[in-house]
Amino acid sequence: AGKEKGDTAMKQDERGFTLIEMMIVVAILGILAAIAIGSFSSLRLNAYNAAAIENARLLFLFENSFYDEHRQFVAIATADINASGTINKNVTIDGVTVNFSVRGLSPDIGVAAVVDANGQTVTVGARHKSSSNIVAIDYDAVSAAFRKKTFSGIFSEANVPPATGADDLASWSAYP
Repeated sequence: AGKEKGDTAMKQDERGFTLIEMMIVVAILGILAAIAIGSFSSLRLNAYNAAAIENARLLFLFENSFYDEHRQFVAIATADINASGTINKNVTIDGVTVNFSVRGLSPDIGVAAVVDANGQTVTVGARHKSSSNIVAIDYDAVSAAFRKKTFSGIFSEANVPPATGADDLASWSAYP
């Protein structure tokens, strides 16, 4: 009979975790989740900005290539990019219609190129629809590096400063 009572007492001691132990585990998991979510949000924003920079860089390269051939930059509005990520725009230069074409852009990213009245300088900007930053590059800026500006709302070419012979992005923050 004594043996049966000992077996019962032993089984009661082995029945599982206490409430305190479970609360500690849940608290630790909550802290780890909070850290991970904060890091994930930051990484996701950096990825959005990197994608916007790549679209702006691609448009900037096409603008420069077009300029080398035709001696004029092309103004690009956000509405000029289609759902497949391409831009096909006919431009008239000295009475001749020429096609400005860009492929490989992400349709989730708005891009715009603002040119001066003579088409001799360009400022290119881009923004991922889920980002809070506009990234831009100025053709004739001394640094020729990407700059950023915090923005909320719908991105359009109006959010990119006018292209001039000066540093058009001087008031914007350095990226990153």
